[in-house]
Amino acid sequence: MIKSKIFLRANGNKGIGLGHIMRLESIELMLNKYFECIFLLREEDVEVASILKNKLIIKIPTQNNLIAESNWIATNCLTGKEIVVLDGYNFDTDYQKTLKAKCHALVYIDDIQNYHYVADLIINHSNEVFKKDFAAEIYTRFLLGIKYCILRPDFLNQALNNTTKIPNNKVLVCMGGADPENITLNILKTIVPIWNNYQFNVILGGANPNSDSIRSFSKNYPSLKVWRNLNASEVSNLMSSCSVAILPPSTMSLEYSCSGGSLYTYQTADNQTSINNMLIKEGVAKLYSSLKLNAPEDLHFTRYIQLIDGLSSKRILNEFLSLAC
Repeated sequence: MIKSKIFLRANGNKGIGLGHIMRLESIELMLNKYFECIFLLREEDVEVASILKNKLIIKIPTQNNLIAESNWIATNCLTGKEIVVLDGYNFDTDYQKTLKAKCHALVYIDDIQNYHYVADLIINHSNEVFKKDFAAEIYTRFLLGIKYCILRPDFLNQALNNTTKIPNNKVLVCMGGADPENITLNILKTIVPIWNNYQFNVILGGANPNSDSIRSFSKNYPSLKVWRNLNASEVSNLMSSCSVAILPPSTMSLEYSCSGGSLYTYQTADNQTSINNMLIKEGVAKLYSSLKLNAPEDLHFTRYIQLIDGLSSKRILNEFLSLAC
């Protein structure tokens, strides 16, 4: 049986990070048993191509503007039978219209509701975003809320088997795939010298340009271990081993929520606001700014709900199967 094609389009680099790419990889892992999933990447996104090296990729030649890019995709990739999934901030209404006219269905993974959408389906996995927040077509359908969270299987499986995490002295720190402002190092300089009884695990993303400065700092502290380019299973295991985490309120915080623990969020971008609000409101996280830096014995707190049930992949797959009909 020939699988229907799904084209996945996002950008990622040292400047904007890898969050959009990681979400589309999660979508691909949810769908690849039933669909042929192909990533559309710009020729210049070398870092992303290396991360997705085992995936099907079509490289888009460098274009003068986004309209030219959407026309290239429509002309060279679409026949009217494909589903196209967009994840990013640059894919405006005109870009969407060009692809919508040539594909079977258009899906938009949203963060900030900044355009009029012509997509057939919009996904936003925050409980703090609602249909009224969008300008969209009358036919547009919405998958909103954490029941549609877009995570990789390793983390969803953790949520399915969720157990109470016993407090320990291990702290996880990560500021996403890029961290161009080197917030990671600033946090480490604040907490590592004074939290003497803790062990620190730092994850550096594939697009992080600050590896040298962080590794240089770590040489002075045997309690600090730096990890880089971990796969999903390795990240999942590391998260499970740490009962405290300091993370941006992004996909990483949702991943950590699957294994429990005391989560402190450090917002690094405007598009993280709705996820941050949800995590705080649901009692799953506290703000990094609320930490009592001189009282590390008070780090741990009780999480009263399990935010993620681990079943979102089945829900999202069913929606795509319905779209393909």
